[in-house]
Amino acid sequence: YVSKPIKNIYKKIGGTIIEQNYSEGGDGWTKPRYTFDDIIGLEEIKAELEYKVLSPIRQGVKNDEPYIIPHGWLFEGISRSGKSFMAEALAGELQKIIPDFKFYLVTARDILEAGFKRIFEFPKENAPMVMIIDEIDLCDLTRDGNNKDKLMEALVHLSSLNDIKSKKPVIVIGATNKVDKLDSALRQNGRFSEEIPFTYPSLEERKRFLDITLKKERISIDENNLVDICNRLENQSFETVKSCIYDAIHRANNCPPQYENFIQAIDNLVHGIKPYGKSTCGQDELAMASCYQVGKSFMLYQNNLNKFLKSRLTILPVRTKPSSDCKDLKTIATLGEIFNLEKNNIESKDSLMTEVRFLVAGRITQEVILGQANLNYREYDQTKALEILTKIFSNGIDDKFLQKDKKEEIQLKAFNEYENIQKEVREIIEINKDKIINATKFLLSDDVNYTIDCQDLLKFFISEQELKDLLEKLNS
Repeated sequence: YVSKPIKNIYKKIGGTIIEQNYSEGGDGWTKPRYTFDDIIGLEEIKAELEYKVLSPIRQGVKNDEPYIIPHGWLFEGISRSGKSFMAEALAGELQKIIPDFKFYLVTARDILEAGFKRIFEFPKENAPMVMIIDEIDLCDLTRDGNNKDKLMEALVHLSSLNDIKSKKPVIVIGATNKVDKLDSALRQNGRFSEEIPFTYPSLEERKRFLDITLKKERISIDENNLVDICNRLENQSFETVKSCIYDAIHRANNCPPQYENFIQAIDNLVHGIKPYGKSTCGQDELAMASCYQVGKSFMLYQNNLNKFLKSRLTILPVRTKPSSDCKDLKTIATLGEIFNLEKNNIESKDSLMTEVRFLVAGRITQEVILGQANLNYREYDQTKALEILTKIFSNGIDDKFLQKDKKEEIQLKAFNEYENIQKEVREIIEINKDKIINATKFLLSDDVNYTIDCQDLLKFFISEQELKDLLEKLNS
């Protein structure tokens, strides 16, 4: 407890105090710092929580009547999409109704150290409270081996929340980005029965966030450039957007950041492009990478113009972060990459075949223009192309469910199709050899610093009149 005089002293000197009541099994509860007003976007989630939690409690408190709310919630979705933030904001909204409402953040480690019994007793003893269990999938709540007892204990304590009839509610939220790792029993009625999916902010939400943050920093930017920056931050969290803003400010060296500073920040923080790495690369390496990437971009232009126009190309060293389903968590370093600024799932057979042509085009371009291909450079592109073709001929059936002779038959079909596609792509590259050579030289020039938007290569792929007509069509 912090006395009122001490609070006043801290206010005068500009400090703040967060009251805490530490427990044996966790980091202790805090007074919620946020409300829904602090969250940009996620309006559908706010509306659902308002309807199912806030309204019943508000009405019950007003009329001094009992209320029924779901006590168990599951917030599931990609990392950094605002799950914990929303849980604390919910507690903040509830604090407006019941002033002593608390917020309690628990990690999987807390549960493993203290046990479910102690962790679940704490919110009951300190109600009213919102408790969120972050990364609940790490608690090993499955029926496998020794985990069965742990799962049963969690189910008992979750179910017991529904027996709380006091006017001091307890809401338990499980947060995870791997909902498939949770046992189905946890998601039944009376447990984590309410599920809410979280995604990264939309274009409008990113634009609003950028606008608010830039105004706080007294930075103005052209509206068209602002929209372009937002488009380049597709599928990124608010944290990443904020990091890009301050990285751009840092790059401007105490001057107002320009559009180019934001693009450099996105290249570095989102795509992992390392501009300082070019000093370690020889001209032969850069020429080899340029030839490979321009060949791929030309094939992308031929087969998927929309995706081509929304892609960015570099021949600088790139260190990409592993995806969430990657088994090797080490970062992967490579020389050169093509990034699609608008990530879409490849679903149809035609789009899968387009992807195969795109993957094989780089090595074939090296053979046509340089006379030989570097077989060690991006060999995983060829592996991926064969995997896609195998998937097409097996109709998506996992090979472990196929008999040996059927599996060999599919692999043979995939390899034959792979060779046919290589011949098809080689003919296209040879016909357009001069265009690709000119684009490669442009990419290697000092004017572009080895990183460009793919649409900047259009002037080498089509005539001036065709380019003019295309731009008019796009603008309209």
